[in-house]
Amino acid sequence: MNNCLITGNTATGFDGVANGGGILIRGASTLLTNDCLINNTTISNNTCAALNSTVLSSSGGGLNIGSGGGTAFTPSCTFNNCTVVSNTTAGSSTVPYRGGGVDISYGSIILNYCIVANNNSSSTVPERDIYRVTTTNALLGSATGRNLFGGTSTFNKSGMTETTGNVNIADGTDIATILNPTLADNGGTTTLPGGGYVKTHALVSGSSAINPTAASTGLQTVDQRGVNRDATPDMGSCEFISSALSITTGTANWSSTTAWINNSIPSQGANVTVQNELNIDQNVSVGTLTVNAGKMLTLNSGKSLTAVNLTLNSAENVGTATFVDKNTIGGLTVTGATNVYQFLSSAGIGSIGRNWYISSPLTAASSSIITTATGNGLVYYDGTTNWPAAGATMQVMKGYIAKSPAANATINFNGGTLNTGAQSLVDMLLGFNLVGNPYASYVDFAQATKTNVLSSIWYRSKKNNNTYNFHTYNVIGGISINDGTPIIAPMQSFWIKTTSATNTFGFTNAMRLHQDQSVAGNRLKAPKVNTQPLLRLQVSNGTNKDETVLYFNPNAQNTVDDYDSQKYFNNVAEVPEIYTKNGSANLVINGMNTIPYNTEIPLGFTTGLEGSFSLSTTEFVNFEPGTHIVLKDKTQPANETELSQGVVYNFDAGVSTVNNDR
Repeated sequence: MNNCLITGNTATGFDGVANGGGILIRGASTLLTNDCLINNTTISNNTCAALNSTVLSSSGGGLNIGSGGGTAFTPSCTFNNCTVVSNTTAGSSTVPYRGGGVDISYGSIILNYCIVANNNSSSTVPERDIYRVTTTNALLGSATGRNLFGGTSTFNKSGMTETTGNVNIADGTDIATILNPTLADNGGTTTLPGGGYVKTHALVSGSSAINPTAASTGLQTVDQRGVNRDATPDMGSCEFISSALSITTGTANWSSTTAWINNSIPSQGANVTVQNELNIDQNVSVGTLTVNAGKMLTLNSGKSLTAVNLTLNSAENVGTATFVDKNTIGGLTVTGATNVYQFLSSAGIGSIGRNWYISSPLTAASSSIITTATGNGLVYYDGTTNWPAAGATMQVMKGYIAKSPAANATINFNGGTLNTGAQSLVDMLLGFNLVGNPYASYVDFAQATKTNVLSSIWYRSKKNNNTYNFHTYNVIGGISINDGTPIIAPMQSFWIKTTSATNTFGFTNAMRLHQDQSVAGNRLKAPKVNTQPLLRLQVSNGTNKDETVLYFNPNAQNTVDDYDSQKYFNNVAEVPEIYTKNGSANLVINGMNTIPYNTEIPLGFTTGLEGSFSLSTTEFVNFEPGTHIVLKDKTQPANETELSQGVVYNFDAGVSTVNNDR
């Protein structure tokens, strides 16, 4: 018998005796007494039950071996890498019952690399796991040893002839420290006709059944599932998988064997590396869990993940590993260290390097991890121009600015655990605030809870040529400037604006998500999506550029409201800037209800350097046919230019700080 599961059987014994709840082996003649060989088989949760007073005995809940014709025809059996657990004998005060796991009446049995434990028999003949009748015709031995038995006393076994290498766990040991007491589909190479795989009891990390001393005989090269065994095979029918790699492409569920390169679901306590987008759809307990750079791990709602250590990696041109927990208050437990890495590229040297808008994904990350890695300071916004240095511990949801290092570097966030569940800020500064994504995943600003906070976000980036640019997104209008988006990257800080000193702003796990990072960069970027009349203007000096948008929405007001986004000036001489005016407000996104034709809208322009510039319409959509956009340059009143899409207006300008109506 090879690679079988014997489970859920009962020997009821209505007449005579009840023997062998799982398997009953009898020697029927001299021709059928030898070479009963059972390999890689699980015998679990079987019962031998004496149901009435006519039953003389109840023996061998899992397995009974005896003679079919007195002592003349006695079987000889060998078991290699078998698991015999959680079997039971049952009877009454008048019916003896014994050998919850194995009972040997006549014959002999050889055990190699087997587990016999956690079986039960509570008769006055007490052997729970193994019982051998004391006759010269019954022999229990272990040819090579390396078996695991469920106790050291005769309460668990009797009549054994043991050899070197057996493991006798202490009486009362919790079987869950040896193997998973629940039969489960642990994968394999061969599917059952109805789907799935033969169920097994997976060994757990630290089990005494893992990697005993190698023996010369009784070695099985594969286990019950068809999974390759290593050079020192484990005891029992299911080999422990000490490490596992997920497949490298596509999306898969943890519980699916096709999610794993070796077609085997990781054993409890195994070290696991995620190389794709993987969903945890069952309760999981592992050793070190590593998510490779740019890959994605999701913990489904109602499921738990326990890891000894957790690492989320990051790499140049690949992106950052992301983890999404869909449980309301979080289903992740890390008993050891949590490490989250973020790659920072160098765009300059020292103080002239690129600014990174950054926040911490951990509850107690030290600011020194950034200052040490970059060789520069870490600062935050306090409502003034002072930009104080960060405290020793980075605050959750607080935004910081770090200057890039002289050479490429990778920050290792450590200290505390991953932020999860509801995270919020209250009573922030009146006006602009630099806040941060608290999670090791993307989060959707459009779903954020907001009280007295505008529906716009701003993100400032510094380019390789040492110039800044603002990305802006207005959630209500769905309008972006310089490719802004409401999807905020992990470890990303950004600007919001409050309208009252009494305010709230927060996220929950339901707002978290993954994002495809196959494109270069890990920043606020997304394709433009517009379904309303929209005009997008772009100004450029040939090196740097800026945008402004005028759009129409039936819910917007012609006065300044939440459909508008304030212009956030770069104040960098090399970057020209453009915006529209609504009263005294400078707007980078101007949302209006409707305006009559032939209405003049003031257009603002600033530059810190004298030079030549171009102004063009890069988007002109959803307007009624016959609508025209005409540019009036007030420095040349006679000139009017129709800015249809693709038309470029070239002009010269001197230094101008805030030119509200050119």
